[in-house]
Amino acid sequence: MTRTVSLWALFALVLLACWLLARRRAIGAGRLLSAWALSSVLLWVCAGLLGYAGARATASTDPRRGIGVGIALGALIGAPFGIALSERIIRKTWPRWTALALAALVLAIAVGAFLLLLTRVGGPAQQAGRSVYVVFPLLGAAAVLGWLVTERA
Repeated sequence: MTRTVSLWALFALVLLACWLLARRRAIGAGRLLSAWALSSVLLWVCAGLLGYAGARATASTDPRRGIGVGIALGALIGAPFGIALSERIIRKTWPRWTALALAALVLAIAVGAFLLLLTRVGGPAQQAGRSVYVVFPLLGAAAVLGWLVTERA
């Protein structure tokens, strides 16, 4: 199995799980797509901003550490915040904290699975190529999947 196939299979699996949970929880497509879009956008915006801030804060020692910590914190804050904003805009209510915490947890698990697939699947000479760009929608969908586990209509 190549990295490309495994990355797209992971993405398809997460999307299928989101769709099935949304149907089971009676969550409409508009609400699901809004949560996915806002979680994806804010995940990457917050990761970029906190990654940059981390690099600036650790510029005199090792900026790579600051970037790594900033990106991780930004992603774990941004995705649940995007879901919360989506719910606030659509339903005029904030989601429960447990749902947002579970969204962050599933996001962290998805990042681990993504990194595992990149490092362990295929040989060292095999390139993932442009298929790594699937990480952009994948991580937002993983956060939505975590939110859907505890969310009710």
